[in-house]
Amino acid sequence: MEALERLRDEVGRARSEYDKLRSRAEAQALKGKDALAKVPAFEAQLHLVRDNALVQTDIIVKLESKLSKVRDEIVESRAKAAMSQTKADREMAIYLKNVVDDQAELRRILDREGRAEEYARCKSRRKTLEEICACGFALSEELALATADERDAQLLLLDVKESEDEAGRL
Repeated sequence: MEALERLRDEVGRARSEYDKLRSRAEAQALKGKDALAKVPAFEAQLHLVRDNALVQTDIIVKLESKLSKVRDEIVESRAKAAMSQTKADREMAIYLKNVVDDQAELRRILDREGRAEEYARCKSRRKTLEEICACGFALSEELALATADERDAQLLLLDVKESEDEAGRL
């Protein structure tokens, strides 16, 4: 009897352990079913993430392309700026050469000797006209013109001297 009691106790313990294990197995099965139910949702999320990653990759490629174009535009703009600077430097050199040439031309025009010769000619003409007038000829109009020419030549000579003085100061 004792052995039967022991066997019953052991069967009771085994049944109790069996019940615990069964309840755990059922709980595990429920968790598995829940996990299986969640799989489609996770797969959908995974597809969305993959699609987003593809979209982001496309956006990154487009942005990199635009960045490359902007860099090319910057390089082109810098090249144009360098060409413009070179052109401006050339034009400035031409301008400076023209200034020097114009100054030389002005000096030639204001040549003192040429003006002095013109003054001497005018003065000689006036004297000649005065001599003719002294001889009795009435050339008052020509005398007035010669006097005016002499005055103009004298003013030009004074202007030349002033210009030379100013040029000497520069």
